[in-house]
Amino acid sequence: MKCRICGSEIGCYEKLQDVPYDVNSVYTKPVEKSQRGGMSAEFGYCEACKHGQMEYTLEEEHYKAYNLLNVGAQAVAAGGNANLRREYYESMLQELKELCADHDKLLDIGCGHGTLMNYANGIFQRVKGVEPSAVECRIAEENGCDVVNAFFDKNWHEEGFSAFISTQVLEHLPDLEEVINTAYRILKPGGVGYFDVPNGHAVYADSRYFDVYMEHINYFSTNSLARILTKCGFSIISIREIFDGSHIAAYVRKEKNRIEFEKHKENDIKKLQSILPKYKSVSVWGAGIKGRSYIQNVIVPEEEHIKHIFDNNSALNGLYIGDCRIPIELPTKEAVNQNDLMIITALEYKNEIIRSLREQYKFCGEIIDIGEIAQE
Repeated sequence: MKCRICGSEIGCYEKLQDVPYDVNSVYTKPVEKSQRGGMSAEFGYCEACKHGQMEYTLEEEHYKAYNLLNVGAQAVAAGGNANLRREYYESMLQELKELCADHDKLLDIGCGHGTLMNYANGIFQRVKGVEPSAVECRIAEENGCDVVNAFFDKNWHEEGFSAFISTQVLEHLPDLEEVINTAYRILKPGGVGYFDVPNGHAVYADSRYFDVYMEHINYFSTNSLARILTKCGFSIISIREIFDGSHIAAYVRKEKNRIEFEKHKENDIKKLQSILPKYKSVSVWGAGIKGRSYIQNVIVPEEEHIKHIFDNNSALNGLYIGDCRIPIELPTKEAVNQNDLMIITALEYKNEIIRSLREQYKFCGEIIDIGEIAQE
């Protein structure tokens, strides 16, 4: 058996007996062990990337009739753990929104009953789901969700999504690269995504036999999850353990098409030239290393349009940046409010500066940062 993540030959195997086949069902009367099902399996562990896996033995029909809670033969619209973790998932969606360039379309991959889709309404303008289970699709549609009943694979055609989420899906899939590559393809450049999966490394390291199921054929570590996501083209924004270490969450981005440094600088100068005439008075906030470089490269050619260069560092007060005739000065309420546009160059402190401008200096003009100028 080769590792699904890194392709290494797996040398570490364990034979498991009576691995649960159907963990979603509870019953209205006692059921014998022979009736509820259990299978033998080989669990492989890759020492190279810390990924655990089992062979895929389920039939396609298994997921076409999938439901998170079956009582007897009846599907129940319980929403699973998502309802119990509502606060976390609402916070996750807000974080995803903040990472997005826009908040247009979100896709929930493996949306189940549509619980997270309902949380996303109002955060994103349009929310769509894809789910292979006809049972769960019907429940989601009854809850007012826009759902496609299909497997999410290379046959998925709709693109241009601002963001996607995929919660507790990848652990089920034998074709990881196909699904992750499709998730990458459907995003706009600069779009973001969120994956969470059970912490398979904890399952293996702690010998948690009770956390091994035939449905879960991938047991991710932070290492193996990051590796497969970057292999498929994503940049990792963050990856961390959640839910007391029982799951792993990864925020990812599809990077924008890169342009050359000099071309980018040229574009910024042109964009600034188009912005400045719209304002009567413009100043710059930030004379740190990035700010000095930006001012020298982009602001200096338009120096006559700039009124002040502000910085809170008193050691810089009254000094000059190379090639620039405007002195660096400490901000005052009077000087700040002479402007109707403030350009922030200190990206690492952007939020603190904006808060200070609004609350301390009562600045009512527009604020943009040099990253926003690049996107104009």
